[in-house]
Order: sequence, then C-alpha cells, then structure tokens
Amino acid sequence: MSYGDVRPDYEDLMTAIIKMQMRVIGEGIAIHLAKSVEGLEITHDGVVVSYIGDPVKILEELVKIYKKVEKNVAITLAIHAIRPLLEKNPELRIPEILSVYKTPLYGK
Repeated sequence: MSYGDVRPDYEDLMTAIIKMQMRVIGEGIAIHLAKSVEGLEITHDGVVVSYIGDPVKILEELVKIYKKVEKNVAITLAIHAIRPLLEKNPELRIPEILSVYKTPLYGK
C-alpha cells in the first residue's frame, strides 16, 4: 500500500476493498473470494502484490465476487474502502459498479 505522500494506485484500491471485506465477512472467506478473481495476486494477509489485465475490470470483478455473498452491501463497503484513496488521486478510473461514489449522495 501507499504511504505518506505517495499517490495511491490500483493495488491500493484492490487491497482496501479486500481489507474491508476481511473485517466484515472474515479473513478466510474474503481472501478465498479475492483469490478467485482472475489476474489478481494477493498475499495471505490480503495485500494485492500484482495484477494482470485491466485494473478497472479487475476491480469490478472483485466487487462482483463479494456482491455474490453480500448483495449491494458489497458495493457500499467498497465505496467506503476506496474513498480516501480516490480523494488523493481522483484520476484513477473506477468501474461503473462503483460510479455511485461520484454522486452527491457520497459527497462528490
């Protein structure tokens, strides 16, 4: 993850979502589900170390895999997890499934 003044990147967004899910549905389930996302490599403690492919599509797949378990709650949790990172780097693209982040309801 990024520290200090380093700008967040896609690994940070993905890690934030996984870490949020670890707190909500438990470490084992959250990591197991994240590891099922094609192109995503994570550590045993939920940190994304690399990805292969379009990061926006991988973010979308990550949220969708959690949505299967938590329905729309997964979207809300993902938005809350990535909000601070997007505020530091609003140029990062996010999938349509998270586009509600940019609506007035969420302060954007």
